[in-house]
Amino acid sequence: METYIKDSFKRSNQKLEQVWKMNKRERKKINSKFCKQYITTFQKFDMDVQKFNEEQEKSANNYQKQQKAFKLSKSSQNQSLQAVREVHEKFMKGLMDLETNNHDMLFGIDGELRKEMSMFKKNLMKQTLKFSSAFETSD
Repeated sequence: METYIKDSFKRSNQKLEQVWKMNKRERKKINSKFCKQYITTFQKFDMDVQKFNEEQEKSANNYQKQQKAFKLSKSSQNQSLQAVREVHEKFMKGLMDLETNNHDMLFGIDGELRKEMSMFKKNLMKQTLKFSSAFETSD
C-alpha cells in the first residue's frame, strides 16, 4: 500500500508538473501575444499622435499663411479704395473748376454780347439817322 501511495503521489506530481509546465507555456504564449499586440498598438498610437501633431502644425502654418494673405488683401483693398477716393476727389475738383470756368466764361461772353449789341444799336441808329437825314434833304 505504501508503494501504491508513493506511486500515486509520484504520478500525481508528474501530472501536476506536466499541467504546470503546459500552463506555463500557455501563459508565455498568451503573454508574448499580448506583448506583441500591446507594442503594435502603442507603435500605431505613437504614429497617430505624430501624424496628428504634423497635421496640427500644417494647419497652424496654413492658418498663418491665410492670415497674412488676408492682411495683404485688406491692405491692397485699402490702397485701392484710397486711390479711388483720390481720383474721385480730383474728378469732383475738376468738375467744380470746369463749372466755375464755364460760369465765368458765360458771364464774359454775355458782357461782350451786350457790348456788341449796344454798339450794333448805336451803329444802326447812326445809319438810320444818316439815311433819314439823307432822305429828308433830298425831298
